[in-house]
Amino acid sequence: MNDRIRKFYVDVMNCEYTRNDCPQACKDVSLGLTPRAFTPCKSRQASILVVAKNPGHPLNGECNYFKGKTGEDLLKAKEEFDREKYERIRATNDRSLRYHKNLRRYLRYFLGMSRKLETYEKYQHSYCSEHEKEIFQHVALTNLFKCSTANEQERIRTESFQTCYDKYLAREIRLWRPKVILALGEEVLRFLEKQNLTVPLISVRHPSYFYRRAEERSILRGVKKELAKILTP
Repeated sequence: MNDRIRKFYVDVMNCEYTRNDCPQACKDVSLGLTPRAFTPCKSRQASILVVAKNPGHPLNGECNYFKGKTGEDLLKAKEEFDREKYERIRATNDRSLRYHKNLRRYLRYFLGMSRKLETYEKYQHSYCSEHEKEIFQHVALTNLFKCSTANEQERIRTESFQTCYDKYLAREIRLWRPKVILALGEEVLRFLEKQNLTVPLISVRHPSYFYRRAEERSILRGVKKELAKILTP
């Protein structure tokens, strides 16, 4: 990460907004609950900025990395946790990690790194750390609402999305200068459609939820074609 992007993510993780500003946010640094769950692009410009809803629940042991930390130390703690997280993704079939694997399955297909769309069952066993390097050479991953919520299934109120968009996501888009934004799920898509975006917007179903097997290949082939029209010079 260059210094500007690194400073941005330090700002995100150290967000000073309170529960009064963001009533749905579960944020308490003393407990290790902090804005998180972003993956920077390894290049200076992201071809695709993937925008999910919010971080969801912390993974087992995740909060321990963040407890009591502030400033740059919070970002360093996240980078340390991420190195372990990707090993967890590779080594386990834990259902709580299927979002991560399924998203990577989609992205490898969209970027042409997989010649054809692998089934989720097959991709679980073919995933490796090299995929992280390949995917995030072209992609940055973030969330519209930067904090977890008490109930990860609850809908984020429009004003909560707007607060985070105005303070962070609009700036994040300017920093990454993506060629296209890929929205994960209807909530994110509907909100972003109402913003004055100057970047093309495409969506897929949130990867925590699978398409019907009979429909998946055809739907994702269509998304890949849309992306190719934008990304191909």
